[in-house]
Amino acid sequence: MKNLFVIAVLLLAYISIGAGEPAQPNDAELVSVVHIVRAGDTLDAIAAKYMQQNTVVEDIREFRESIIEQNKDVFADRRQRAMLMPGDRLHVNYWVRHE
Repeated sequence: MKNLFVIAVLLLAYISIGAGEPAQPNDAELVSVVHIVRAGDTLDAIAAKYMQQNTVVEDIREFRESIIEQNKDVFADRRQRAMLMPGDRLHVNYWVRHE
């Protein structure tokens, strides 16, 4: 019973801190763009392009996953989870810090 209580407390703590999601930076603005996929584009290249503009440090893998998460409708019926097609419209969000 004590173990169950400890697990419940840890789960509550995890949820209360935002489930591991990065907090919004106080001095940054969220930028939202739509990237139209062209032949030869890869999800990694698109993520790298917008990571260069992102002034808040973030892991490239997390950034790539956030693009997939934001575009569930695009990837929903694809055999490969991150498969892109020319003409796909990907919503990409990134942070720009104002100094």
